[in-house]
Amino acid sequence: MFHPARILVAVDFGGSARRALTAAATLARTHGAALDVLHVYEPPYYAPEALVTLPGQGPMPLGDYVKTTAEAQMSDFTAPLKADSALHGRMHAHVVPGLPFQEIPRHARSTGADLIVLGTHGRRGFAHVLLGSVAERVVRDAPCPLMIVREAGSAEPLPKRLDRVLVPVDFGPDSGVAVKTALDFVGGRVEALNLVNVVAVPAYTGDVMVPRGSGLKLAQVLHDDALTELRGFAEAHGVQGAALHVLQGSASEGLVRLATEDDAQLVVMGTRGRHGLAHYFVGSVAERVLRHSPCPVVVVRAMYGA
Repeated sequence: MFHPARILVAVDFGGSARRALTAAATLARTHGAALDVLHVYEPPYYAPEALVTLPGQGPMPLGDYVKTTAEAQMSDFTAPLKADSALHGRMHAHVVPGLPFQEIPRHARSTGADLIVLGTHGRRGFAHVLLGSVAERVVRDAPCPLMIVREAGSAEPLPKRLDRVLVPVDFGPDSGVAVKTALDFVGGRVEALNLVNVVAVPAYTGDVMVPRGSGLKLAQVLHDDALTELRGFAEAHGVQGAALHVLQGSASEGLVRLATEDDAQLVVMGTRGRHGLAHYFVGSVAERVLRHSPCPVVVVRAMYGA
């Protein structure tokens, strides 16, 4: 069973961060894990020598003011959990300077985190192409699986018992690690897993016939072949009994639609962590899903299973 000893949740004090903290706290309570709450603030590079004067106080360097303000926000943000006896002595708050997409993976490595949890606002449009999002950058550099919790998700970010977990399968090495991770999350209950493969069917296949048996449309042949391969994949990974789904069309749209229609509680998927200019033009299925999924998304890479 998935049994993290240390969970890192990164927060920016917004609505999605609150939901991420709730999900991380639920996991920490369930598994008796240590919970590190991390906030990364950007120091004032532009005017470090500036002074801030507050009522009743002497002048304070701008850098000290930014740090003090962040620490006060962290104290208020985590206050509801401080009285939680289930987390007593196991919750630790950290406020550090730097850039979030750099400091979150670095902190995860230094603390030995087994899981990173963070929220995302699902940024779209040209700003996303130019800047990406913290969540997507962390996905590519994280040393452990990453759980993404969207602000506009289901009312309960993560139930204590998971009965409907969706695992996209493209038959690559990341898919095998995703299945293993998902199985850990549900405590080995194969019946809680839904394996799904999405077949990209060309637009021209509607009337194309394949001389197999009495003749089948190409779209049906592609579906049947994918289902056969999915059954073999399930058998090879010891998850016979999991529900199998084969969809056609856009992988990201199909996965989000299935997660919505089936009221999935969690999506666990692999990513190859594409880098470079092609990433900004093409994106990846994992990153598109995490921006639109109705439930939290856990992203894993094959390297985690090495």
